[in-house]
Amino acid sequence: MSSHPQNSARSALLEERARVMRAPTLSEARLWSQLAGRRLGVAFRRQVVIGQYIVDFLAPAPRLVVEVDGAYHARRSRVDARRDARLKVLGYRVLRLEAELVMRELAVALEHIEVALRGGGRWSNSGPGHAVPCKRFQRTAAAGGVPRAGDVTSVSSGRAHI
Repeated sequence: MSSHPQNSARSALLEERARVMRAPTLSEARLWSQLAGRRLGVAFRRQVVIGQYIVDFLAPAPRLVVEVDGAYHARRSRVDARRDARLKVLGYRVLRLEAELVMRELAVALEHIEVALRGGGRWSNSGPGHAVPCKRFQRTAAAGGVPRAGDVTSVSSGRAHI
């Protein structure tokens, strides 16, 4: 059975757009300098097409997506939440880092990625720009709990949440 022509055209368009988007923002370049070459012990890829989306960074083996959100994303919280939910359905965990955090506190951003890679941390899904850990995170972390596949995490101002 052949694929639908519109799906093939859309897929080709997404692949082309991902190639064009490979010129990183300053914050993406800064983070990539630490993710490239398995520096965190796992392979990452940049500007990867997953379904109908292009993600900033993907660690395929642990199925972890890392997104670097600039000011533009503050106005797109509903769109980003739908996108994250769809990626979760596809079996990916999504970690959102604010660009400002990556630029000012790269070590903190990398710590959050390392925790996500280990499967640690559980936060509330209040969307990008809301960085107060919820009580559920505090209870889960205190009990040594870990997130399930598909959890969505957002980090800003040095703190994280799902």
